[in-house]
Amino acid sequence: MTNETIKHQLNHRTIRAFKPTNLSAEQLNTLYSVASHTPTSMFMQQMSIMHITDPDKRAAIREISKQPYVGANGDLFILLVDLYRNQQIRQQKGQG
Repeated sequence: MTNETIKHQLNHRTIRAFKPTNLSAEQLNTLYSVASHTPTSMFMQQMSIMHITDPDKRAAIREISKQPYVGANGDLFILLVDLYRNQQIRQQKGQG
């Protein structure tokens, strides 16, 4: 079985050579807005976004990951599945 979507996915390659520029405030706001509006089964985004800007933390993450491109250039984001966040929201609303 094949179609254009499958061909595209099978031919996809990732180049991990990032430019040494950071996203603008407008680009960051767009990214965060899109992430918060991404559909889920109950429109409850169970994730948090960490934007790592501290050079020492970026270097530590790069070392731990054993991937030299991680945090070397540009912005570094870590997306976390965060069920605790939604638990806290429910408790604050008296539903937990």
